[in-house]
Amino acid sequence: MTNELPLEQNIEPIEPVLEGSVEPKEPVDRAELLEESIETDESVDHVDLVLEDPVEIGEAVQIDLLEPLSLSMDGFEQPELPIANNLKQKVEAVLYLKGQPMNLAAIAEALGCEIEDAEMGLIDLITEYAHRDSALEIMETDVGFSLRLRSEFEDLVHKLIPVDLGRGVLRTLAAIALKKNIVQSELIELRGAGAYQHVQELVEQGFVRKKRQADGGRSSVLQVTTKFHQYFEIDDLTKLI
Repeated sequence: MTNELPLEQNIEPIEPVLEGSVEPKEPVDRAELLEESIETDESVDHVDLVLEDPVEIGEAVQIDLLEPLSLSMDGFEQPELPIANNLKQKVEAVLYLKGQPMNLAAIAEALGCEIEDAEMGLIDLITEYAHRDSALEIMETDVGFSLRLRSEFEDLVHKLIPVDLGRGVLRTLAAIALKKNIVQSELIELRGAGAYQHVQELVEQGFVRKKRQADGGRSSVLQVTTKFHQYFEIDDLTKLI
């Protein structure tokens, strides 16, 4: 009896040691191996994605960037609009200040530009006035283009600027207008001594202006004014006579 008890006591503690040490090893190792294999597979897939994605994204981004750049360059190559608008305004200013019909060559010379550019500005101006609710219009005559009042406002001009000129004064005025730049001494020879009084009256009415000769001559140079063209608005100056 005394010999069997120690054997049973020695065997019982050995079994749990064997159960706890041998059996748990296999599932632990399998789980670790499974997790390692999964992580390895995921890492490989991830590497493939990382290697493939930048190439596709890079190509797409490069294509997207090239198209806007070409459009933006086209945008910077179109400064003509502001220049065209400025030219149109300059043509309008020249016609207003000149106060008499001007052909394309004269307009281009006044602006210091090519005739083609002056024509483009004039066409734009005519188009704008055609659609503008304005008392002014661009009128084409045999001698050129002029900025003038519309025909429906002509009566208003005569009411606001009443003029009473005799036939002799009108003939002197027509002579000045026909010559465009005439020396007063030449006008006196053409119209007689009474033209002195005519010139004085026309200057007071604002239809004629005097200016000094470029060579310093004593006699003044006579020219008709903007008011003359706005008031009479005639193509044939002989109608004044």
